Amino acid sequence: MRQVDGDRSLQIAGVARRYRARRGASPVAAIDGVDLSVPHGSIAAILGASGSGKTTLLRLVAGFEPIDAGFIRLDGQMLSQPGHTLAPEQRGIGMVFQQTALLPHLTLEANVAFGLHAIEPNARQQRVMELLAMTGLEAEAKRFPHQVSGGQAQRASLARALAPRPVLMLLDEPVNNLDSALKLTLLAELRELLRQTDTSALFVTHDHDEAFAVADQLVVLHAGKVAQAGPPAEVYHRPDDEHVARYLGATNILPIQTTATGSRFEPPFDRLGSLDGRRVIGSVAGPVASVRPEQLRIEPHRTIGAESHGLEAKVVEARFMGERWAVTVAVAGR
Repeated sequence: MRQVDGDRSLQIAGVARRYRARRGASPVAAIDGVDLSVPHGSIAAILGASGSGKTTLLRLVAGFEPIDAGFIRLDGQMLSQPGHTLAPEQRGIGMVFQQTALLPHLTLEANVAFGLHAIEPNARQQRVMELLAMTGLEAEAKRFPHQVSGGQAQRASLARALAPRPVLMLLDEPVNNLDSALKLTLLAELRELLRQTDTSALFVTHDHDEAFAVADQLVVLHAGKVAQAGPPAEVYHRPDDEHVARYLGATNILPIQTTATGSRFEPPFDRLGSLDGRRVIGSVAGPVASVRPEQLRIEPHRTIGAESHGLEAKVVEARFMGERWAVTVAVAGR
């Protein structure tokens, strides 16, 4: 049933999917109580380690599997709830995976046109040429998939998925098989293409650099649950827990003292200054905060005055990493 409420967003509420490892065993939740809202026209990057539930969540949204609890709604239409799973082809969703899955006996032009047989020929050809132009594939239109590069083949896959004008795109690690330089180029093109076509997207990846490159919203999954969701900069700089902090890149987990007057770094780290809006998060060892390497600065040794912020440290290792140096320092035995 389609609801006329003007809400074109993707709504995932309390969604769970459970599997039985063997007959008689208790069901294990691959996805457990996931809540997520993706506004129309925005890109949500689903980030998590292997086994966190990323691909399962994508399959549930696609309609490949039923859900055991909650509901999934898109563009005002109920897609899934317990006992009801709308067929994938009726969901208004396009999909792109790691493998391009282009039909090898068809040209790129014919591949893009493949899902448009129901529309009038002139309109179909106009739509195909529009998408080939948007993806920079006009010159390769008559070539077959084996005659183009991996990046061109993946752009053709994107064009084919966008051809029927889906409300939502599901992208399952679509650049995983490309080299690093090509990944960044294609991700920039992907983001622009989704913007031009006003298409929402769920982008699944295990690579936080890929997620940062495309996402309006970052969603970190852990053990089938949403560990944290929000704007990428917010999640990166103000993680809710130590797992999120460490998963999103190198960080220093520093101990915190909490008193009646507030929280501060434990000595000697209190010389680094205030918490500066950082969230205090729990750990086995007690309250801590995440401080990213780029939030610290190394200066030549000098006498540190009583009012000065800073710590004496010994450089243990320095490694050239191309765009940056990675420097390990020892401070107070840490």
